[in-house]
Amino acid sequence: MSRRDVILIVVSVAIILVAVVLLVRHLTQPAGPNDAEYQEVLRSGNRIHVACTNPDCKHEQDDYRAHSYDRAWPKTCPKCGKDTLYRAKKCTGCGKYTPWKLDDKGRVYCVHCNRWLNPTPGSDEPGVGTPAGP
Repeated sequence: MSRRDVILIVVSVAIILVAVVLLVRHLTQPAGPNDAEYQEVLRSGNRIHVACTNPDCKHEQDDYRAHSYDRAWPKTCPKCGKDTLYRAKKCTGCGKYTPWKLDDKGRVYCVHCNRWLNPTPGSDEPGVGTPAGP
């Protein structure tokens, strides 16, 4: 075996090892930015679901940068770029996530099945079920 063959084998093994290490790091890395804020959010289990109210977009995702104490909504949607991203809650009727966006009477209804999610207590409005209109 010549010196050139040994060098080629060593270089090949080194390239394969680097590729395996990079692949393992990529597959085991969290699905978000690798920074201190992100790691703290994951550690504390603090995540929320968000959904876009733009009818042309309808983007939704788990948000690991959980704006947990941030009351300034909406946020900028990462897909359409508009300020139409709201926290989302799972509907008790259809089970889909719907944006938690208050209507003019301070209520939230599911955009998928039109079920009120926070009916006004003590009123004659249809608490759980189809609203009279958004």
